[in-house]
Amino acid sequence: MPEGRPAAGSYRTFSLVSQRRPNGIFLYAKLEEKETGARFPAYPLGRMLSAMPPQTQIDPENNLYIFHAASDSSYLLSQIDVATGRMGQAAYRSVNQRKGRPSLRKNPDGLVALSGAIRVDDQELVDSNAPARAKITDRPAGF
Repeated sequence: MPEGRPAAGSYRTFSLVSQRRPNGIFLYAKLEEKETGARFPAYPLGRMLSAMPPQTQIDPENNLYIFHAASDSSYLLSQIDVATGRMGQAAYRSVNQRKGRPSLRKNPDGLVALSGAIRVDDQELVDSNAPARAKITDRPAGF
């Protein structure tokens, strides 16, 4: 744990675990404190393609970043705060699939950067071609 944060000087360990299910491979992250034996609940990171192993980086604050392929054209970037255990996640797509897959790397100043990817707007995640769900008030007359 970095100085100036709760439990500074103690050690926490991140682990990545994959689980094969009938409907695919799913990726999870675990965070535990070695000294006290405290464990945070496993973080479900989503479906994972086995063709692209997850990429991980630790920033200067010791937070974990995990970047993995969720499908052929979509990627997930997850961040777990080492001090609080909070997780955030965002969806990305490749800038240009012909140039290769996006990658997670560290800048010379130690900050984590994602190259070759564009963040997917929440509106893009909604399938605009999907039929609208019927409301219970829309039932046929006399029903």
